[in-house]
Amino acid sequence: MTKYRKHREVYSGDHSRWSVYPRIPKPKEFKSNFTLSKGDVVEVEIAGIDEDGCGVARYGRYKVKICGHLAVGDRVRVRITSVLGSEARGEVFR
Repeated sequence: MTKYRKHREVYSGDHSRWSVYPRIPKPKEFKSNFTLSKGDVVEVEIAGIDEDGCGVARYGRYKVKICGHLAVGDRVRVRITSVLGSEARGEVFR
């Protein structure tokens, strides 16, 4: 039956061109080609504390671990020191 299909997949098309609302560009951290590299400075909010006492935050698809005297809910600027897969480590940047 699929050889007679002449239309594209329903959910893969860009339907915003028919919308009456303006298109809002996505922030850098939500783009699919977003990468975090050593030396980047980002602002994150501490979501939790791990067993080592380091603060844990999310930035895009990355989990960022920041060691220091931090509490849940703190917003800090972080300099990334290392990136391994989807996990990054950083230090507080003042």
